[in-house]
Amino acid sequence: MDIEKAACHQCIGEKYVKNIVKKHGKVTGPCNYCKKRLKNIPLSKVTEIVHQVFESYFQPEDDDGYSSMDGSRSAKVLIGEELIVDEKIADDIYELLCEDYNWHTDYDPARYNDGYIYSRREFSINKLDHAWKKVKASLSEEARFFNDSVKDFLDDLFSDLDDFRIENSKSPIKTIDGDVFLYRARVFESWDQVNDALRHPERNFGPPPAEQARAGRMNAQGIAVFYGATTPNVAISEVRPPVGSHVVVAPFAPQRALRILDISELDSLVFSKESIFNPSTIKSHEKTGFLKKFSRKMTIPVFGKQQDNEYLITQAIAEYLSVSKKYQLDGISFRSTQIKKANKTRQRKKEDGYNVVLFSKSSRVLDSGLDERTYKVNLLKQVAWSDSKFNPTIHLIKDDKIQKNQHHFPSSNKLISLELISSGLTYYHIQGVSYQTFEKEIELSLPVDKNSENQDMIDF
Repeated sequence: MDIEKAACHQCIGEKYVKNIVKKHGKVTGPCNYCKKRLKNIPLSKVTEIVHQVFESYFQPEDDDGYSSMDGSRSAKVLIGEELIVDEKIADDIYELLCEDYNWHTDYDPARYNDGYIYSRREFSINKLDHAWKKVKASLSEEARFFNDSVKDFLDDLFSDLDDFRIENSKSPIKTIDGDVFLYRARVFESWDQVNDALRHPERNFGPPPAEQARAGRMNAQGIAVFYGATTPNVAISEVRPPVGSHVVVAPFAPQRALRILDISELDSLVFSKESIFNPSTIKSHEKTGFLKKFSRKMTIPVFGKQQDNEYLITQAIAEYLSVSKKYQLDGISFRSTQIKKANKTRQRKKEDGYNVVLFSKSSRVLDSGLDERTYKVNLLKQVAWSDSKFNPTIHLIKDDKIQKNQHHFPSSNKLISLELISSGLTYYHIQGVSYQTFEKEIELSLPVDKNSENQDMIDF
């Protein structure tokens, strides 16, 4: 294009670019398209913005005659529709794109060509995936407790947490109150162990004291958190009891509204509806694409010796969210990996249940520690002079004179968050286990030479 043209804000319908013209444009002469003396900018500046949109959102392919069927469009049509300009402006911008951004060599294909159609590209999460791997490596190999690279990554990842939205414009941050019970299960090998646990249920079914808290997926050694579930079945699944064992499930009622980030809902995040001409939108889309797979990264099953390293990142994220004054979270929730979803598109039903982890600051149980209650426990009920049946019963001892020992919780200034509902304690005898499996027959193929034994191996 020999003559530099200018376009005014009135000739551009797309709001973001229109506002750029209004803010930065000048009345140096009439608009080359409507001939009005309004604020305008050189068309080459608009072309730079359009090129960045093509680079970020659209991929070219040879036109095979099916563009009207799969949503692909020619560059000129796409410019007109996205920028909301008339055909003449779209043609001129396309001409500038070809002049300024096509490499005129035999080795590099043209970015813009009349024989191409353009379709939406999938948002790349490669940058964030690479950053995730670097953060995991940093925690394992550099610094676990004072790690600026981890903090910087998480600051950026959760910078707009309160603005996250899933379907129907809902937030993945939920509120759990007294209408939702949280269940915690424990496995026992004998009735004697069940008897001992039921004497002090707040102590034995609530979070352990700090000195007894073992490292888990969402907590480091010595940090006591509450691992629970919204249904007894999920709570039992998570402790993986062997056949023949005894399980007691204790229900807890929240004593205040608990603010919970539902990690599993992040896979339903919707992409930003901000203008694709805004440079920050592509970063938002890339983050959304990463977060949609985030719950998998946080809850992927880990076995044996892998746990120590793989849990470092999940522990760091849980602790980051727990101490943040900005987000004011009491815990996180996620689907159980022990219970398979029917399919990816199925919405979670209330009866499905899910795991809830309450951070240390939000896991104090009423009547625990020095104020804990003591019960008299009877597991057998005599039904005849020489016969009895299993009928577990507990009786609150009103005047508890038992000396507290060093294994009890010390008094705490933490706000009470939960109350154990002793009338809801339930005993289970595990009589069988059912597995959900994927079955695939192993194919016996033709024999191979010994030298080829290690070839074509697949690294999982």
